[in-house]
Parts: sequence; C-alpha cells; structure tokens
Amino acid sequence: MNEERLRQRLLAEDSVYRRLHEEHRRFDKELQKLAKHRYLTDQDRLREVVLKKKKLLRKDEMAAILRSTIKSLRASGSVFEVL
Repeated sequence: MNEERLRQRLLAEDSVYRRLHEEHRRFDKELQKLAKHRYLTDQDRLREVVLKKKKLLRKDEMAAILRSTIKSLRASGSVFEVL
C-alpha cells in the first residue's frame, strides 16, 4: 500500500480523518471566494487569516493520523511502500 491509497482508505474508513478532510476543503473553498474579491475589508482580511490557520491545522491533524497509521501498519508487519 502506498500513501495515496492509504489516504483514500482513511477517507473511506476513518470518520475523524474524513471530517478533517471535509473541513479542510470547506476552508479552501471559502478562501477561494475571498481571493476573487478585488479588495478585502478589514473583516475579510481577518477572516482570511483565520481560515488559513484553520486549514493548516486540519492539514497537520490529517498528517498526524496518516503518520500514526503508517507506524501501526509497519509495526504490525503490513507491507507499506512510500513512492
């Protein structure tokens, strides 16, 4: 199993990973909407900073789950390949 397949498996089987992924995508879509504005108000700029931080946090949390799962797979003797 490689990392991409493992991510797909986590999306299908791990509700926490799936929730984090969905939130990450939602924050990204909101950031894309803000980026389309020619000018941002102070409130929009603050919202942009908050969204970026939340998005990064979700990414870090997903990476931690992925690392933990890889570690568990290796410890159990399962084959895991990094491409």
